[in-house]
Amino acid sequence: RKEEEGWFDVSTLKEPYRVEGKKTLGYEIAEQSEWTLPDVIIYPTGGGTGLVGMWKAFDEMQQLGWIGEKRPRMVSVQAAGCAPIVRAFEKGERFAEEFPNATTIA
Repeated sequence: RKEEEGWFDVSTLKEPYRVEGKKTLGYEIAEQSEWTLPDVIIYPTGGGTGLVGMWKAFDEMQQLGWIGEKRPRMVSVQAAGCAPIVRAFEKGERFAEEFPNATTIA
């Protein structure tokens, strides 16, 4: 269908630009914290790209000498009504599967 209608798959981690865009979160946190990263970042996630992007940003900033080696503990959270990553983690699965009948009040 994507070929027929010209769709481009932008699913989590299927194209490089999403992670590059999500690095902005890490740069904003570092700048707003005067280049001292917090101890913990609690991040509501869909597929996890935000956490990956922030981690990549922190790594780049360290290589540039903007921050030290200290990294925050990264905590991913999901709503109970739509928690495919939480479910996969609890089952010890490597991949998350579709979460049928997902609902949240968000």
